[in-house]
Amino acid sequence: MANIDYPVGLPMPLQEGYGLQHVSTNQVTEMDSGKRRRRQRFRTVPSNASVKFRCTEQQAQLFEMWFAASVDQGGIANGTIYFNCRLRTPIGIRDYECCFDDGYSGPTLIGGRYWDYTANLELKERPILKDYEWLQFPDMFLGASIIDRAINQEWPEA
Repeated sequence: MANIDYPVGLPMPLQEGYGLQHVSTNQVTEMDSGKRRRRQRFRTVPSNASVKFRCTEQQAQLFEMWFAASVDQGGIANGTIYFNCRLRTPIGIRDYECCFDDGYSGPTLIGGRYWDYTANLELKERPILKDYEWLQFPDMFLGASIIDRAINQEWPEA
């Protein structure tokens, strides 16, 4: 993980407009016959997240100071340094190592009270589960919440 964290007290990205785009790991070669040959070029590639932060005035000031400050001051040097940021992905809310793709847009005043910042973050690794054993038992994996609820609701206390 990175040495710098997204500042405590700043908001997580809004759900509105939030999304992930995965970079392709494949390379395609056009064959003389007209067919295509596909192969995996890389095992891990980054993912991109479109994010929007809605900040109060004080949070906006902190965000801009943190973004512009150098590493020795605790900042990310105008978005050039990787940092740890709590994001929601299909595998849950976790800390991901990411950096700003190309700065940010904003601030945009919303309702005379909040400031919106939009940006694209590059996640160093694609957010997927690494426990491939679940591929052998997809029914158990997909029903895991039912099993968890049954155990926690019906299991006798010790």
